[in-house]
Amino acid sequence: MSTNKTIVITGTNKGIGFDLVKLLCSQGMHVIATCRDENKCDALKTSVPDARVYLLDLGDEQSISSFAAQITANYNHIDILINNAGAMLDGEWVGNTVSHIAPGVLKQTFQSNFFGTVYLTQLLLPLIQKSDAGRIVNVSSIMGSLGMHSIPGNELWEVKPFAYNASKAALNHFTVHLAQLFYNSAHSAVSMHPGWVKTDLGGEMAPLVAADAAKELAAVALCADTRHNGKFIFNENTLPW
Repeated sequence: MSTNKTIVITGTNKGIGFDLVKLLCSQGMHVIATCRDENKCDALKTSVPDARVYLLDLGDEQSISSFAAQITANYNHIDILINNAGAMLDGEWVGNTVSHIAPGVLKQTFQSNFFGTVYLTQLLLPLIQKSDAGRIVNVSSIMGSLGMHSIPGNELWEVKPFAYNASKAALNHFTVHLAQLFYNSAHSAVSMHPGWVKTDLGGEMAPLVAADAAKELAAVALCADTRHNGKFIFNENTLPW
């Protein structure tokens, strides 16, 4: 496994992102970790002193542009961008929120899960393309699979938090467009479902812990070839868009 890769990870103060920072730092990677709260940044610096920690709020365009400017000024390339930050604001998993989701919740969800991620990626793309083999990993969700959601009786049929699901479907489309941009190059973009994980978002009933998901994410992020380009994967299996 190659060391000394420069890796940017969003949403790292807890859960999967936190474990991912710890894991990649332990493997000798140069990790740039982000949190949207200054106190959480300080706590992460204490917990993982090898990480370079920056303030970043994907809900704030000024915060995004400020972060990107700092990274551009201090680094000549980025090998891997892991867009991990996200939010579920619908308030309920089971049932269909499409008839009553508040416009503000829909907008805030898309800002966190899609618009902010797209803007950040666009600003960092020149640095990613300067890597010998740049990779973008969008941490999506099986909840964004139109194919699975549209089958009556499927395991996701009754799980319809509209804002969250739609934002992850949009993120998947972003992956497809990035993959086309990278086609026939050494760069790649992939969407990844991390599994049902015990986090604030996943809840206590989830079968996986954050360290499990972090290990899978790290393996995909550090993969040395482009076979995942344009794929939506979970445990090496391709999921339906």
